[in-house]
Amino acid sequence: MNNKVLRVILVLFVAGVLVVGSFGGGFVTGRLLPANTIVPTLSPQVTATPGGDESLQTTFQPFWEAWSIAHQRYVDQPLDDTALMRGAIRGMMAALGDAHSAYLDPQEYKEAETSISGEYEGIGAYVDTNKDYLTVVSPIAGSPAEKADLKSGDQIIAIDGQDMTGVNPELARQKVLGPAGSTVHLTILREGIDQPLEFDIVRANIVIPSVESKMLDNGIAYVKLSIFGDNTATDLHQVLKDLMAQQPTGLILDLRNNPGGVVPTAIQVASEFIGDGVIMYEQQGDGTRTPTNALSGGLAIDIPLVVLVNEGSASASEIVAGAIQDYSRAKLVGVTTYGKGSEQNWVPLSNDQGAVLVTIARWLTPNGRTIDKIGLTPNVVVEMTEEDVTAGLDPQLNTATAFLLQMVAGIPITPQESALLPQFPHSSVELIYHPEAGTLSTPDGQIAYILDQENNRWLPYVPDEIKRSLPTDFNLYEDSMGWAIRSADGQELFIWDPVSFTWIFANMLSTPASESSTATYSLITCPLAMPPHLTIGKPARLTINLNVRSSPGIEDNWLQTLPVGTQVEVLDGAQCIPYGSGAYLWWQVSISDGTTGWLAEGSLTGKYYFIEVVK
Repeated sequence: MNNKVLRVILVLFVAGVLVVGSFGGGFVTGRLLPANTIVPTLSPQVTATPGGDESLQTTFQPFWEAWSIAHQRYVDQPLDDTALMRGAIRGMMAALGDAHSAYLDPQEYKEAETSISGEYEGIGAYVDTNKDYLTVVSPIAGSPAEKADLKSGDQIIAIDGQDMTGVNPELARQKVLGPAGSTVHLTILREGIDQPLEFDIVRANIVIPSVESKMLDNGIAYVKLSIFGDNTATDLHQVLKDLMAQQPTGLILDLRNNPGGVVPTAIQVASEFIGDGVIMYEQQGDGTRTPTNALSGGLAIDIPLVVLVNEGSASASEIVAGAIQDYSRAKLVGVTTYGKGSEQNWVPLSNDQGAVLVTIARWLTPNGRTIDKIGLTPNVVVEMTEEDVTAGLDPQLNTATAFLLQMVAGIPITPQESALLPQFPHSSVELIYHPEAGTLSTPDGQIAYILDQENNRWLPYVPDEIKRSLPTDFNLYEDSMGWAIRSADGQELFIWDPVSFTWIFANMLSTPASESSTATYSLITCPLAMPPHLTIGKPARLTINLNVRSSPGIEDNWLQTLPVGTQVEVLDGAQCIPYGSGAYLWWQVSISDGTTGWLAEGSLTGKYYFIEVVK
C-alpha cells in the first residue's frame, strides 16, 4: 500500500453507511507520514520531535512498563502483540476527544476505501456512531431502510434481539451489515413514541444515484444531490446542460438528507452556481485560513435559485449551501442543517496495519461563519412533520417553489406570508413579530429589527434620533462581525449591539475588535469622546426622561427629572467617569429656569444619544 494521506470531508466518517463498506468517499493524495511511526516491538523506535528523543523516552516509559507487565504477568499467554498495538492506537486517537478522529483496523480501512459511487449490499441508511446508540441520519432513497420507514433520529437499541446498550455503535453497525437477501431485525427507539418499534428489513443491493433531476409543471427545474461522490460533479454538469436547454424560469437545488462527500466535488458543485470568489476557508489549529476559490465554467450562476436543506444536510452539503447563502445567491429553505464542518486526513499505517483518521482543520463559509456543531440556519424555516410524510406532502418543496415563483415574477414577500419570513435574528430574549408593522420587538416593546421586504431579511432598527445625526449618504453594512452604520467614505459611525438592541457610537469604543472577535461592544471604558452632534453653547433637547444631578457620577444627588423634549444647553466639555464594569459620559448643562447640573449619556446597556440637537 502506498504511504499516502487520504483527504476527505464527510458528514460521519466513523458513522458510515449501513451497507457492506462504510461510507468512505473519494480521496485526494496529500502529505506523507513517516513509515516508522508504528512500533509493534518491545524497543520503542520513535521519530525525532521538537521534544527530543530523551523527552519521548521519558514520556513513553510508563507505556513500555505496562507492556512488559502484561507480557510477564497476564494469566493467558502468549499475548497477541498486534491486537495490543491496535488497541493502543485506538485508545490514543480516542484520547484526542474528537468524535471524528479514530483508528481503523485493516478490515475497517478496506471497507472505508470503497468508492462512494457504486453498488453496495445492506439496508441503505446513513448513520451516526457518535451517540449512545447507532442512530439513523437518513435512509438512502429507494433503499430497504426507506421502504421500512426508518426515520432520521431513530436509535437502534437492539439488533436481532441482542440489546445494544453499552455496545460500541461502530460494532452495532457491523452487526447490521450483511449480504443481499438476508434479513436483519432492528428494534428502534423513536422520539415521541413511548414503545420501541420493531422492523424486519431484507438487505439488498444498494445503488446510490448521486444526481436526479426533472422539470416541474411550472417551468422550474429541480435537481437533487444525494451524495458528493466521485462522479457527482460530472453528472451534475451534464444534468444542468440538459435542463438549461429547456430554458427554465428558476432552479431548485435539493440538498436534503445529503450527508456530504469529498472536498473537490463540493467546490465543483458550488462553482456551478457561484461565478467567482471564495467558496470556503480551511482554518488550521493556529488560526491560519486558506481560501478555496470557485472554478470557472458554471452553468447556473445567473438563474433564480432556491436551495432546500434539512437536518440530514451535512459536510459538503453545508459547504455548498453556506457559500450560496453568504453570497446571497439564493435563499435556503427548510430547517437547520447537521453541523459537520471539519476536515479529516486518512493516513495509512505501515505494514498494512490500517489507518488513522485525524481532524486537521475546520471549514468556514466565505463570510467566516463556523459550520461545525452549529449548522446553517435557513433564510426561510419550514418544518416537515410526520403527518406531511404520511400524506405524501412536501411543504418544504412547495414553499421553495412558491418563493421562487414570486422571485421570478418580481412579487415582494409580504409580512403576512409568515411561512416565507426570514429566520428571526438570534437573540437572548424572545422577539415578538408585528405583521402590520413588519417589525420585531422585545417583550417590553422596544423595536429591535425591521423587515426588509425587498431582500427578505431582518435589519436592525434605526430610530429617528440616530437618523437625524447621520449624513444623508450613510449606509447600513453587514459583515461577519455584525451590523454597522458607515458614511459614504467608509467611516464607521455606529455599531449594532444585538444584546441591548441599540446602536453604539463607534468613537465610544475603547478598543477596536479584531477580525476574529465576536464582541458585541456593550462594554465601554474611559476615555470617551464628546458625540459630534453636540456643540458647547448650542441648544439641545432630551429624547428620554433624564435626571439632572448636582455633580457627575454620584448616586442620589439629582435635582429634578427632566421630561422628554426639555431644552438644555451644554455648558462644558464631557467628563468620562468609570461606573461598574463600564463608564458614563457626563457633561454640564443649563435649563430654562436657570438651573445648572449634570446629565449622563452612555451606560452599560449601550444606550446613547439621549440628547439631540435642536433643529
